[in-house]
Amino acid sequence: MIERWFKRRPPKRPKAMVAPQPDTQAEPSAPPPPQRSAHGHDGLVWVDGAGQIQIRNPRRRRGHYPVLVVPDWDWLRVSINGTRVVGERVLEEGTRVHVRLLVQAPQSRLVITVTPDGMEAVLNVAYAAGERRVLMPTTPSTRLVLEARRIAVDPPPATLAQVRTELVRTGITEGIVDSATIEAFLTPLKSGSLVVARGTPPHPGGGTLESFRPAGLDGPWIVDTGTTIGRRQPDPARPGRSVRGELLPAPLIRTGREVQLGSGVTVMTHGTHLVANRPGAVVFDATIVDVVAQQEMPAVGAASDVLAIDGDLVVRGDIRGRTVVVSGNLTVAGDVRGADVVVGGAVVVRGATVDSRVTLGLERYVRQGIRYHTTRIVDGLYDLELTVEELAALGDRLGAVMARVVVDKFSDVLESLAWVKEVSRWPGLRWDGAWINLAATIHQHLAAGEELVHMLTHLWSLRTEFEMRDPVVETLPMGRIPHPTGFHRVETSSIDATDSLTVDSARSSHLAAGSLVATDVVGGFVSVVERVQCETLGDLAGTETSVEVASKDGVVAAASAYPGVLVVIGGLRHALRTPRQTMQLSYAALKGGD
Repeated sequence: MIERWFKRRPPKRPKAMVAPQPDTQAEPSAPPPPQRSAHGHDGLVWVDGAGQIQIRNPRRRRGHYPVLVVPDWDWLRVSINGTRVVGERVLEEGTRVHVRLLVQAPQSRLVITVTPDGMEAVLNVAYAAGERRVLMPTTPSTRLVLEARRIAVDPPPATLAQVRTELVRTGITEGIVDSATIEAFLTPLKSGSLVVARGTPPHPGGGTLESFRPAGLDGPWIVDTGTTIGRRQPDPARPGRSVRGELLPAPLIRTGREVQLGSGVTVMTHGTHLVANRPGAVVFDATIVDVVAQQEMPAVGAASDVLAIDGDLVVRGDIRGRTVVVSGNLTVAGDVRGADVVVGGAVVVRGATVDSRVTLGLERYVRQGIRYHTTRIVDGLYDLELTVEELAALGDRLGAVMARVVVDKFSDVLESLAWVKEVSRWPGLRWDGAWINLAATIHQHLAAGEELVHMLTHLWSLRTEFEMRDPVVETLPMGRIPHPTGFHRVETSSIDATDSLTVDSARSSHLAAGSLVATDVVGGFVSVVERVQCETLGDLAGTETSVEVASKDGVVAAASAYPGVLVVIGGLRHALRTPRQTMQLSYAALKGGD
């Protein structure tokens, strides 16, 4: 019965329904003619010229059905009867085969970035070509492996209109380059970068200085009060603008061109003329313009008060038994004996320096003194508070007793407060006025005698404020005529310098400097940063002489050195046991035991 039914009703041969491929655009071509299989009765499958998959069932009962091979590609999607498939699948006529070839879209990316300082806007264009695929027509066969042809797709070009739109979106309004420059950059359709806007940088103030120093003048230029020593042509500061139109303030003076005016110079004629407001020597260089007062004295005798000189001082004779403060250079033709000398510039002593202390660096000396005297004042006031508590039982007699106690037992506090008052009047320094006033108020309370007992609560508050406040002191701008620092003979004295120091002879003295050049050093202590160069170091008597160099790159050199000399370089110590000629010690030599 079944065989008769098949004979009466032969099966229909419906065509395979394949969904159209929307993202492929292959040109139609005539399909290749069907070919018979190897056995002549197997089913066939092929891709026609329109990119459609055609299927034919086998012709006989024992024929093979066609097979579709789907590769596992990320851009290929194949579904059979609504189910995605990968690998081999058997097909028959009427099977719904849907093939989708994903397209890699072309890209043209246009971005404008602004530098952190806001001075440049950079256009960045990046092109990336796209790609589409189409199925390749095949010859009918029993097995079909899908293959595709790749077709490149050019990206859309970036346009001037897009650039202008992006400039508006990012708020770029200043310094935009011309349209021709942008179009010339976009025309080749290549990835790259272009600065499309530049801001206006701020213009720091400046100007030029012209000196009126007479031509052919040798030596210092000495002028009187009111002399016009130069002229300046200012160049005012001008603000800039970022590419977004933001205002950029400009410094009043360009960095590295700050020219200070010392206290000896004033400006006239709307700030264009530089005029001496005191007699003295003119200093006119790239960093400062000043008129330095030149003072000359026959000698400086012993006195209890401080001799404070603003400017340079020349002493034709000796300085004896006095504290001398000079803001500029000091030259002494005679001796310095029993004196305390502080200078802001250089020192030259042609005679002997005996039982004296000389310090170079006015601000440094004052800061060291501030630390010492502040501690002394605060500690003394704490002790005074304990003393008041111990004497509280005296009742009405407390005031009279305290008046005597302050003078007799706390004289060190009074001395330190007097030092603060004195130093605040020294030339060449700018002080924190609040700190000076605070010290003066404490001094007034302590000097109140019996009335002190009524001010104790306030005095303890002042002590706390004085302890917590950090005094501000700095050196005023001052021109200095370059001058080396040198001493002829130094005995039982202290020389504290920061740069190079030259000494003919030093005996039992303390010398501190950046480097030292000396004829002979016997006894005492030498402390330098870099180098000591001596003709003779120590003596045959074995006088104890210490030389210390802080830097590990430092050197101690001497034509003759004797036992009793202790050398320390970078922390390594070496004591001379025997006389040495042409000695040169370094950190490496001491470390190696040489």
